Amino acid sequence: DGVTLACPDGHVATQPPPEDASTFYNMLALDCEMCYTEVGLELTRATAIDRYGKVVYDELVIPPRPITDYNTQYSGITADLLAGVTRTLPDVQ
Repeated sequence: DGVTLACPDGHVATQPPPEDASTFYNMLALDCEMCYTEVGLELTRATAIDRYGKVVYDELVIPPRPITDYNTQYSGITADLLAGVTRTLPDVQ
């Protein structure tokens, strides 16, 4: 229809599913776990569930800056949990 969406810096527009996609979700819930770095809150986990509560996406994410507080009491994220994680924010966008 010729509509172009503008995204603020640091955001990525949602892309339509590929034509060969075998699964279509008409509703998803997204939960993001955050930790603190020198710039504030940054993503450490992205989880999506469908309308039936089935987890359809769950990825740990390593922030680009050193973590100063894992926010474990709220996020459940720990240093051990993130050990060896290489996925970054652009990987999950």
